[in-house]
Amino acid sequence: MTLSPDLANFMLRNFRFCRAERDSLVMDEIYRLRYQIYCIERGFECATDYPQDMETDRYDKHSAHFYVIAAKSKIIIGTVRIILHSSLGLPVEHFFSLDKKLKYSGDPSKIGEISRLAVSRDLRRAEITRLLSTLPGMDMKSFKEVQELRREMEEYIVEGLYRCIYHQSLELGLTHWYAVMVESLCNLLRRWGLCWTQVGNEVDYHGLRTPYLAEIVEIEKSIISDNPQLLQRSFDLY
Repeated sequence: MTLSPDLANFMLRNFRFCRAERDSLVMDEIYRLRYQIYCIERGFECATDYPQDMETDRYDKHSAHFYVIAAKSKIIIGTVRIILHSSLGLPVEHFFSLDKKLKYSGDPSKIGEISRLAVSRDLRRAEITRLLSTLPGMDMKSFKEVQELRREMEEYIVEGLYRCIYHQSLELGLTHWYAVMVESLCNLLRRWGLCWTQVGNEVDYHGLRTPYLAEIVEIEKSIISDNPQLLQRSFDLY
């Protein structure tokens, strides 16, 4: 995805991408956001299973966590994690039947699972609507223009979270990713040049999801000419 320079600078000023330390207070905000998305907005999880209104699991302490925050309101609107190798293994290995010929078979410390990519529908819409109204010359009654800019802003947020994962993976020496996704997200990532191989059938796992595998070096080769900005470091990553 390539934003116009003006819109890219506008988004840069208004959204920040950050890494969360596992023992920091921001982790509670991330868990509350995941509860809001998975239990309230999407209904993928039963709210009564999380009496403290925080969606968390046993893999969180073995993960690197990232979030995107609206710079002015200080509201966290999205998050993602990459689950790293531990004695627990990776969720995709437990909840999906993976193709023996296609699944990853290398050093388990070299693969992570991209997980809990979650952007609040309600908070995202509210923040983007507020920002759109501040754009010089913006006609909020122009449905086509508003919808196009909204789509670009939403994709920018997802892109930024993936940049966080990419640079964290480089630092950790990871070579591969697993991800469990809906088809629409996989198609979006492929359009950007992120190459994924389906390694199992779709199952009901936080909604209908399909398991995929990617080799990071192949992704780099795929996007270096057409979308090199995807390899750039996210802005306030650390």
